[in-house]
Amino acid sequence: MLQLLEYKAGGGSTLDLHHNNIGSPHFCFYVRDIEAKCAEVKERDDVKITSGIVPIAPNMRSFYTEDPDGVPVEFLQPTR
Repeated sequence: MLQLLEYKAGGGSTLDLHHNNIGSPHFCFYVRDIEAKCAEVKERDDVKITSGIVPIAPNMRSFYTEDPDGVPVEFLQPTR
């Protein structure tokens, strides 16, 4: 189950949603081929890519985009 909420008003402050800030949320989708997914996303005019493909561990590579609200969305490929 996935629940998505949008606060239109509230007592809190606006968060800086950059993916390395404390408290910042992000989605992560596992993909089989990171190069193919990155090429697919680059062809779209409506998606902002915020990083190149980077190794994040000896057996993982990923890149980041943003959703329309600025929430980071990561695509991650486990490697062997």
